[in-house]
Amino acid sequence: MARIRHIFIENFRGIKNFEWFPLPGINCLVGPGDCGKSTVLDAIDCCLGARRSIPFNDADFFGMDVSKPIQILVTLGELDDSLKTLDRYGLYVRGFNSKLKKVEEEPDHDLETVLTIQQTVTNSLEAEWSLVSERAKEQDLRRDLGWGDRVKIAPTRIGTIADHHLGWGRGSVLNRLSEERADASTALAQAARDVRKTFGDQAEKQLEKALKIVEETATLTNSGAATMSDFAVNVVGAKAKNFSQTSTCGSTIAAGATCILALTFSPDDKGRLSATVNITFNVAGLKHTQSP
Repeated sequence: MARIRHIFIENFRGIKNFEWFPLPGINCLVGPGDCGKSTVLDAIDCCLGARRSIPFNDADFFGMDVSKPIQILVTLGELDDSLKTLDRYGLYVRGFNSKLKKVEEEPDHDLETVLTIQQTVTNSLEAEWSLVSERAKEQDLRRDLGWGDRVKIAPTRIGTIADHHLGWGRGSVLNRLSEERADASTALAQAARDVRKTFGDQAEKQLEKALKIVEETATLTNSGAATMSDFAVNVVGAKAKNFSQTSTCGSTIAAGATCILALTFSPDDKGRLSATVNITFNVAGLKHTQSP
């Protein structure tokens, strides 16, 4: 898994100029409210997230001065071997000196091989991504990470659905960290069925808490070219009270953006329990409703 070695932020929201070399392991940002902690995390998410576009406005510029572009640079180490091959990114790999806390333009056997991703936003409010390399610049060459590689290095931000990310469900942080890619939610659901089959009516009395909740998750990607606004998810039906949902989607999903939906089944009734998940959103002023 790639690790952040260096972060540089300029003219982004409340940050005029910020540079940081994170230490190995867990790093903590500590400070009073509105000092820029969340802005640093937002900058990392904007630069490395698996999105093809991100909506910006004038308020995202430091002091609302759109004449000075937003610059976010993130240097990544511990790269997968596929990101270090000469035929893919050979012209863009750089070197990181951990002792001197310095990113060198040329890679070297004594330095860690790294890639630097840069995001720039000008007064057009359009974000552009590119790999940083003076060697490529001298040859008038420019490129970004391929989409598949961007998905691999994209960070996951634990927020409103922390319970999901700290479990072994599909798409969770722990599941992504596992080399085995275990799908514990499927295993738990099957275990619940097996227990009910074996113990019959006694299952709910003896194992009520263990069988109480089964969670399913889904990843939603806006693959279109337009922003989805007024996004909402609702569970409807006569047995809807047995289900609850959370998501990381928010009310707006930009083109190319991805979010996670989590549906939790907490049965209060017996027998067959079902409900319908309705997803509603607006695109170009037209309202859409879908039931996945």
